[in-house]
Amino acid sequence: MIALLHDEKAKPWRTGIVFEVDNIYEAIERLRDKGVKVSEVEDIGFGLLAFFKDPEGNEYEIFQPRE
Repeated sequence: MIALLHDEKAKPWRTGIVFEVDNIYEAIERLRDKGVKVSEVEDIGFGLLAFFKDPEGNEYEIFQPRE
């Protein structure tokens, strides 16, 4: 379980939390269907990567490793 709490004093930052998925395109589609803005997919050689933000502006990653 991951709990995200609102803090008026907190500023948006990059969390370092990475969600590893089997199919990045399906994961992005599911997020976008829920209204989440997700970056375009980046090929970083050893896998595919995309970014999205929570309602507070904190950034998270979606990662699909190469097989």
